[in-house]
Amino acid sequence: MKNFLLMAALGFASIASSTAQTSSGNPLNQSQMGDRESIQTTRSDEKEYWYFMQEADSYAGGTGTEADPYLIETPEQLLRLQNDADGELNGNGVGNDHLKGVYFKQIADIDLSKYYSNGFIIGLNGWFSGNYDGNGYAIKGYKYVADATSAYQDSHIMFSLFGNVQNAVIKNVTIEDYVLDVNVPDAVNSTLTAGQLAAIVNNSQIENCTTTGEIKFNTTGIGITYNMAGVVGLSGLNTVINNCQSNGTIDLNMNYKDNPQLCNYLHASGITAQAETNVKIINCISNMSIQNNANGSSSAGAVVRSSGIVGWTDNNVQILNCGNTGSLSAKGNNAAANTLWVQAAGIGSCILNSTVNNCWNAGDLHSEGHLQGQEPLSILCYWENVTKDHCYYNREAENAVGSGTDKGLAASYMQSEAFVSDLNENLPEGGMEWTYQEGDYPTLQTEEGTPDANEQIHVSNTTFRLTPEGVEINAEQATDMAIYTMQGIQKTARQIPAGTTSIALAPGIYILQLNGEGHKIVIR
Repeated sequence: MKNFLLMAALGFASIASSTAQTSSGNPLNQSQMGDRESIQTTRSDEKEYWYFMQEADSYAGGTGTEADPYLIETPEQLLRLQNDADGELNGNGVGNDHLKGVYFKQIADIDLSKYYSNGFIIGLNGWFSGNYDGNGYAIKGYKYVADATSAYQDSHIMFSLFGNVQNAVIKNVTIEDYVLDVNVPDAVNSTLTAGQLAAIVNNSQIENCTTTGEIKFNTTGIGITYNMAGVVGLSGLNTVINNCQSNGTIDLNMNYKDNPQLCNYLHASGITAQAETNVKIINCISNMSIQNNANGSSSAGAVVRSSGIVGWTDNNVQILNCGNTGSLSAKGNNAAANTLWVQAAGIGSCILNSTVNNCWNAGDLHSEGHLQGQEPLSILCYWENVTKDHCYYNREAENAVGSGTDKGLAASYMQSEAFVSDLNENLPEGGMEWTYQEGDYPTLQTEEGTPDANEQIHVSNTTFRLTPEGVEINAEQATDMAIYTMQGIQKTARQIPAGTTSIALAPGIYILQLNGEGHKIVIR
């Protein structure tokens, strides 16, 4: 096993993307490796640190090909993947591609809750460039909790399970109980990036992933940039984020000091904080509640952005067939008031040279300290050179205001079959059909499950079959069963007897759990 003791215990800074940029226009690959001793965990409980794990001697099976992927079912095998993905930095300060063309498949839920995950990142010095199929199983309990004990200086720090991702495919991954809780009392010219799934993604595909968790960050300093999101922190060149959903909370607080050259940025979004250059965000839903607060005085300025889907875009970014239900708050207080931008929007906060089509927002908006002309808007707060069509918002939500052709609707209509029909009549290319859920906002269809399918579950001799009325479970022995909506609402939970049990369900997408193992099902 490689020696990751220092890195894991103390946290670290990582080289950033060679293509993604900050909204200030500074290429992220210009940032330097920070002091790996900059974070120390001072809080304690009964958890251990992940570096106490021993890397697995081998994966659970497979040869790494598309037809025979490496199989992963334990934390120790996930650690092996991290170590296999690690590499040395080249002369440009950018990691080499590792595991390009290598395939991995998860075959069981993986629980990391026993450990602090500080420093546990797949793709640190090297890019993760493989193909990871979560296979619908969960990675649970990734917890990064720390208090910095020294200054961040000219650093780019990441806090995600997948760090640098390039030329990769990550699909069918479920992140549950993600926790990021960090205090940094002194940061100078530093960028802090986290997605509940991945930090920095370029030229890659993120597909059919669901995240649930909380992000809390408190920082004091000069020239600080936050990129915090439910799925991906930074999305760069030729990346596609398709059919992803985020749940949970983001709570950011920044106290910034005056500096005439270094602006401060706070980007918080349900799907991705920033996206640049041929990025497509399609078929995504955010249910995240976001609180984003900045206080200080800076003649160079401060920018606070809270959004359901993406905070900032430029250069041919497409936001297609997406929805937001989360409440969004952006607050700022700057003694140099003319240099403060506070932007809150249901879909995108600051959208440049992009396309927005067939999107909707049902969440409340709140903004304090914004300049005139930067009032919160239900779809986009600020935009330039944007094509925007077929966008809808809940006119009964707090601070609900549309612009242009945006259409304000009653909440009851947005929870009706008629609204689902409206969305499905205007699907963009690659758009998935929306599904009606009684008493709730629309959700998205999936390609999984047909009424004629029989699915083998990893419970002894247990199968289920989808029917027009719901789901039929056949169990050889008594089995614990629960069904949840994609928003985490429990529909039913009980022990079913041996034999055949039929459960009626309204059309929609659900998670069926049998003896703790989950599977996504679609009732049409």
